[in-house]
Amino acid sequence: MSIRLRTFTVILIAALLPLILLGVALRRTAGEGIVTLDEQRVDALVGVLDQRIRARDIELHDRLAALRDVAADDQGLALAVAGLRERAAWPEEFVALSRRLAGLDLLVLLGGDGHPIASAAADPAWTSEFDGRGVRGALRGVEGGLGLLSLGDALALVRLDSLRIAGELLTLIGGRAVTTTGLAELSGGDVSLSLVYHGGALSTDADLRDILEQAGQDRLSSPEFLVPQDVYLVRAVSFPRVRSATNAIRPTPLPLVPATLLLTHPLRGRDDLLAAIDLRFAAITVAAVLLAVLAATLLATRLTRPLRDLAGRAESLDLDHLDIDFPSESNDEVGTLASVLESMRIRLHNSVDRLRATERRALLGDLARQVNHDLRNGFLPIRNVIHHLDRVARDEPEKLPEVFLERERTLEMSLAYLEKLAVSWTRHAQQRDPVLHDVRATAAALADHYRGRLLVRTSEECLMVKADPVALRRILENLLRNAFDATAVGDAPDAAVHLELGRDDDGRVRLSVHDTGEGMTENEQARAFDMFHTTKPGGTGLGLSIVRRLVGDLGGELAMTSVKGAGTTVTVHVPAALEEVSP
Repeated sequence: MSIRLRTFTVILIAALLPLILLGVALRRTAGEGIVTLDEQRVDALVGVLDQRIRARDIELHDRLAALRDVAADDQGLALAVAGLRERAAWPEEFVALSRRLAGLDLLVLLGGDGHPIASAAADPAWTSEFDGRGVRGALRGVEGGLGLLSLGDALALVRLDSLRIAGELLTLIGGRAVTTTGLAELSGGDVSLSLVYHGGALSTDADLRDILEQAGQDRLSSPEFLVPQDVYLVRAVSFPRVRSATNAIRPTPLPLVPATLLLTHPLRGRDDLLAAIDLRFAAITVAAVLLAVLAATLLATRLTRPLRDLAGRAESLDLDHLDIDFPSESNDEVGTLASVLESMRIRLHNSVDRLRATERRALLGDLARQVNHDLRNGFLPIRNVIHHLDRVARDEPEKLPEVFLERERTLEMSLAYLEKLAVSWTRHAQQRDPVLHDVRATAAALADHYRGRLLVRTSEECLMVKADPVALRRILENLLRNAFDATAVGDAPDAAVHLELGRDDDGRVRLSVHDTGEGMTENEQARAFDMFHTTKPGGTGLGLSIVRRLVGDLGGELAMTSVKGAGTTVTVHVPAALEEVSP
């Protein structure tokens, strides 16, 4: 990752991370605050609801008390209770009229034995199976005398009152139907109310009503756990508030039914508010991202531009171009880096000057040693011819002209070789243009020089190469010189050096020099081609290194195999010439 990208990333993270953390914290705080407010609101509504239920209870109580006073003063009702036949129908008329005037949905007058004397209801079916004695006993057993009564498919909130007529203790039971509309009026629209009882449920929330109706009777015993907690805030209270003197909830006596009133407040408003917060925060984040990207781009560019300039200058710097400077225009870290690079450039320039001077001196020394090595190889055949002529002139002077004519060609070839070497070295050892050359000609000249000590085997194939003949002769002379130095001097065939010429399977010309000397170890073979490495007294250590360089100049390859005690073979593989000519 580049410095620019890292700088851009760090700036972007530094700008956005606090904003994201702040947004998450604010959203969480807002959500928790809204839920807390809603919980407080619902808790407050529980108290308000208690007051409203108490008001309904007081209203029902007052209406029954008023009817009790009216009934106590009604002579017709007294005569009917006393058994006067002429007034036997009056209790039904009185109860029906009183129910309508009092605004009740149910009104029943019970005798002293608990059987209904007269009854009236908004729905006649409510009184068809009315258990007067059971209802009276149940209402007397609950605190406040208020209870919930199931009338078929309907519910009624009922309470009782007593009066004495004609010496008999009568009971008035009055009630008002509990409906969804009544629950909505009771809630005041602030929350949703659901009344869950043994046998069914009523709810002002249609969705919640479906959930409760599909739950089944067994699960309605704990209805607050049926309400989705992530959708609603829920409070559950008993209905009506049937409590003992110790404020503990007591079981509801039959035929009254136990019921639970659920107060639910949807969290839809919270979700909508959080969605609005998310939308605004997303807009702010997008704007912050754009600003952060712009700021990060500008700052990263400002920081990395001088670094890119220094990197470009450093990349164009090499040993042949050390005149590039590194200007320092600032006092910061980039300026310090530029000063360091400039100091390094100056030191490198001075070091290169010293190195080149050292290389020139070493090159001259190397050149002198190679010239000495090549001249020794060139003078060797001349010295041999002169020794031969000297011996003939001393022992057989009459044969001197004949022998001279025989060895004249060797002298001329050796002198021509030295002249070519001189021209080559005056050109600083540069290769001449390659020409077509038959390697057998070079092999024949060398065989004539070594006279019987060199055994040459050659194939009948075309052995033309495109090379510098001087370089090719230098290669073979150095290899043969080393081979003869490693082989015992003598005329026996086993002391001879073998030169084999042929073609490889891939078409290259192969020149192999084999001696029958002592051979070399693996360590000696590994260092054989190192410059200045020699195992011969007075040797320069340049022969094989020169061979390796010359073979490389010809585009060839060099290989060596040696077995300790069995001799050494050095093979040169040279590309064959593309032109085919007759040998």
